[in-house]
Amino acid sequence: MINRVVLQTPKQLPAALKVFQNRLAREMRVAAVKTAEFGVTAVQRTIRQTVPRPMASNTYMQSWAWKRTQRGAVLGTNVRHAIFVEIGRKAGKMPPVSAILEWVKLRRLVKPAKPKGRGKGTKKAAAESLAAMQLALAWKVARKIKNKGTAARFVLKRTMPKLQKYYIAESKKAISRAIKGASAAP
Repeated sequence: MINRVVLQTPKQLPAALKVFQNRLAREMRVAAVKTAEFGVTAVQRTIRQTVPRPMASNTYMQSWAWKRTQRGAVLGTNVRHAIFVEIGRKAGKMPPVSAILEWVKLRRLVKPAKPKGRGKGTKKAAAESLAAMQLALAWKVARKIKNKGTAARFVLKRTMPKLQKYYIAESKKAISRAIKGASAAP
């Protein structure tokens, strides 16, 4: 069924078009917001399907969020390493060892040495030994990344076709709602 706006005079056309334009803009913003909301889930689903998973502490996955803007919405993440997950890292420049040390600690890649004796200071010595081994491993990983780089995971790039398909469907619904709303207007 086609909805129609009946104009009494041609002079009413600009006002009717303005009403339709405003309704369409509002509905398209709604479509953008719905797509951004869906985008968080879609990106997280892609992250879970990525092999190897780009997760040590779930910070990357949980950092994805959307925000309403004046013209619609944006989807993104604010973690420092997101760009390296997406496009990888070329060989040649060493990454910050402090970030890799944090990753080594989170992943518990180094097992603590068992104290050999009883006495004062053995726990402290074990903790110092663990910290030294963690730092050594972090440096080793940083040097390997410097020499070989890291592979790109293309999380957002692989999610974009789903987001585009979702936005097209939401846009069609938005246009339909705008037409219905404009035809109901006096």
